[in-house]
Amino acid sequence: MRQPVQKKFKQAISLATPGRALEIGAHSSEKSAISILQRRKFDYVNLDISPSDVPQTVIGDICAKTADETGLEAGSFDFICATDVFEHLKTPWIAARNVVDLLKPGGVAFISTVWSWRYHPVPIDYWRFSHECLQYLFEDLECIEADFDDTQRRKDIRGFWPDGRDHVEVDELGGWRENWSVFFIGKKSAVQLK
Repeated sequence: MRQPVQKKFKQAISLATPGRALEIGAHSSEKSAISILQRRKFDYVNLDISPSDVPQTVIGDICAKTADETGLEAGSFDFICATDVFEHLKTPWIAARNVVDLLKPGGVAFISTVWSWRYHPVPIDYWRFSHECLQYLFEDLECIEADFDDTQRRKDIRGFWPDGRDHVEVDELGGWRENWSVFFIGKKSAVQLK
């Protein structure tokens, strides 16, 4: 997790009641938030579309038709995070609805994704988001904070996959170095109206 993202991530964690935490798409233990969340006394679960070395991984799809079809129980998480995942989801609007449904009342969500970044198909690279878009996708949550992170701007972050699928050619204007991410911190109302 990039340092500026980690700072906002820790801010989001501080707003949540320790309990159950869900990370979406951790992919590997090295890149997961498991150690940060366990130090903060959260019981950790990872939801991913394929097996990984991350402990407590549930194989499921956050883009399933309903939260219960993800393989997880609706209303059972105090904290949910997804870092650099939403750009790879075919239907992020369904994923957003499922995140809201998986949160307990009073639960907190932290979503970090990309606004301007090189193409990186892991396995597919579908979308780019503004902070306003994240606010719209998560409109059922109270927006605590949503903004751009430009700390990686103009940094030479070229692809590293051996097959070269995520490599962007250098252009004379440097557009391949425009690296902006975006984040959203939201809280589900503690009172649920029916």
